Amino acid sequence: MTTPAASPAPIASLRILTGALVASPIWIGVAIWFVLTDDPFGSPETWALAVVVAVGVAATGLILGVGFRAPAPSVSTGPDEAAAGALEAFRAGTMLRFALAETPILAGLALAFVTVEGGFLLYLIGAAIGLALMLTQVWPGDGVIARAQRVMERDGAQVPLREALYGEPSAGGTTYRS
Repeated sequence: MTTPAASPAPIASLRILTGALVASPIWIGVAIWFVLTDDPFGSPETWALAVVVAVGVAATGLILGVGFRAPAPSVSTGPDEAAAGALEAFRAGTMLRFALAETPILAGLALAFVTVEGGFLLYLIGAAIGLALMLTQVWPGDGVIARAQRVMERDGAQVPLREALYGEPSAGGTTYRS
């Protein structure tokens, strides 16, 4: 009798993807350091700084307002079906939250090439806001998983999101059996 091959738990692949996405603003910053020719740490124009901060505030509001929305299964939904639905909703929500978290980075990047002085500083401010959002609202850590699970359980159904992400608890490890 052959045992089905164990594949990594879904949390592993999600963290690899999220880690790569979180690292991208750093690499973009290194690249634009060599592209921008003006004084990188000069004083940016006030309006440009305000735009980057406003985009960061708007992104935060959108992440908190719609970034964790997910369908709540009915109380009669079986645990396997609830786990599969929760896993897909969490993956989709992670990508939505990432897209929203990167908007201040993109705003800072665009304005870095429009302003005369302080373009790199604008990018750094946008990147700092975006990275803070990614690390607190996107990275699939315990707090983000717990918040998503609470949202999915709002109608009273038990949603085994954590178990679906980390694998079957009865298997005694962190592998997910497909």
